[in-house]
Amino acid sequence: MRNLKLSFPFWLIPTLTPLYLILDSALLVKVFGCGCVPESQTNMLNVALNANDLKRIVFAVLLVLVVFLAVMFSRDFEKKLSRVFYCIGVFAAGFVANAPYWLIMMWK
Repeated sequence: MRNLKLSFPFWLIPTLTPLYLILDSALLVKVFGCGCVPESQTNMLNVALNANDLKRIVFAVLLVLVVFLAVMFSRDFEKKLSRVFYCIGVFAAGFVANAPYWLIMMWK
């Protein structure tokens, strides 16, 4: 059970990403606009925030949540160095999982 708890931050982002992408394509792009050409685009809410901006915010919040969970779960480790490596590993894995959505999939 302990190993399952410690692995939770590692698989949280890959598990939630497909669900968010389905929600994004089904609803959020229609409401906020895609951000393809920000200068000429309006959205249903008439705000400057578009679906790509929202995607960046959501994935940044997920990364912060995953690191927070790692800090909380790292209390199970007896050695401080193990705690630090666990938290750094969770951050690195979360960053790598988020990088495609921050960099590759965004309109320039």
